[in-house]
Amino acid sequence: MPKKKLQKKGFDWKDTEKFDKTASEVGGAIDNLQSQLSVLRAEIRADKDGLFDFNSRLAFLYKEREMLETRNAQNKVWAEKFDEKIGPFEKMYDALTDGMTSLYDNAKTEHKKGIDVLGSFHTKCQEICN
Repeated sequence: MPKKKLQKKGFDWKDTEKFDKTASEVGGAIDNLQSQLSVLRAEIRADKDGLFDFNSRLAFLYKEREMLETRNAQNKVWAEKFDEKIGPFEKMYDALTDGMTSLYDNAKTEHKKGIDVLGSFHTKCQEICN
């Protein structure tokens, strides 16, 4: 019965089989494309999440850089003030320690002379006593 109806409309059974095969292939292609579309959507979601994480980290690094630049500028100002205010005292301290070194070297020399005098005195005393 279906063959006769198809023949009246200008189709035969082979045309129907070709149509069924083509429809099946199209359905398979559509399923394949839908699957690929789902994968692509998942990849896009993952890329958006990754981009969000990247942008968050980048924003943090920009803030950290700004903070470090501010600290660096403050430290430069502090160092300049330190050199201005403490520098003269540091020079006085260096001069004082240099002076102390000179005094100590002189004391060692004079002390050695005193020991030499006592040594020679001791030697003379021994000569007299013997």
